[in-house]
Amino acid sequence: MGTIGFFDGEGSLHSNLAWGVGALGTGSDYAGTMTINYGNDVDSEANIQYHTPADVLPFGLSAKVGYVPNVGDQTGGNDFKNTGAINPVVEGGNKLTQYRVDATPLDGLSIGADYATESGGDTGTAQQEESGAYYAKYAFGNFKVGYGKSLYAPAMTNKDGFFTMYETDSYGIEFAVNDQLSISYSKEKSEGTKDNAIADGASSDTKTKTESDITSLQAAYVIGGATIGIAQTETSDADYTAGKEEKVTVLSIAMAF
Repeated sequence: MGTIGFFDGEGSLHSNLAWGVGALGTGSDYAGTMTINYGNDVDSEANIQYHTPADVLPFGLSAKVGYVPNVGDQTGGNDFKNTGAINPVVEGGNKLTQYRVDATPLDGLSIGADYATESGGDTGTAQQEESGAYYAKYAFGNFKVGYGKSLYAPAMTNKDGFFTMYETDSYGIEFAVNDQLSISYSKEKSEGTKDNAIADGASSDTKTKTESDITSLQAAYVIGGATIGIAQTETSDADYTAGKEEKVTVLSIAMAF
C-alpha cells in the first residue's frame, strides 16, 4: 500500500539537484557564497509524506507527496511539552504541499520532477508562491550526463523592485578515466527577473534580468579507502548581482573506514 512517513526537518522532495553529475558533486556545492534560489522544499519543516510502493508501477515509476500543516514552526511540531508556534500569516501562506515523481524508463536513464505550492494565510496578493523542477540523467559506458531545470516564483504583495522569478538551467558531464580517477564539467545558469516600478508617464513597468553562471571543473582520485578531490568553480554575476565575480578552489580528502 505504500509508506507513510513523519519528518522533522528532513525528507527532501526537491528534484533540483537530481540531474547532478560531478566527480565530487554539483558545482553549486562549491560556489562560495553564491546561493541559487530554487524555491520550496518540505524538508525545512515538520511534514508528513506518502510514498507509493516500490516496483509496483511500470518503468520504475514512483510518486511521493509531502504536506506541511504549519509553515514556520521548525521547533518540532506540537505536543504536551511543546506547544509550537501559532500558524503565521505570511506572504507565502502557512501550509505547503509538494509532489514528486521519478522513473527509470531505460537502463541507465532516470527522470523526474517535483512541484510545490503554499496556501492558507496571506498567499500574496501580487503573486502566489510556487516552485518546481525536472531532470534527466543518463549513464552509459564510462560517461554520465545530466540536465535539470528549476523554476521559482516567490510570494509577494508588491512586485515593484523585487525579483519575481528565478529560472535555472543546469547540465554536466562526468567521465570515469579508470576505476580510480573521475573528472567532470558542469554549468549552472540561474536567471533572476526583477520588476521595476512604473516610471512617470509610462504605461507599464520594466523588467531587469540578471544571470548568474556557475562553471565547475572537478577531479576525484581514489586510493584505497581515501578519495582525494579538487574542484575549481567560477561564478559570474554571483547572487544575481551584475559584476560580482567569485572563484573558489577546493582541495579535499575523504576517508572510508
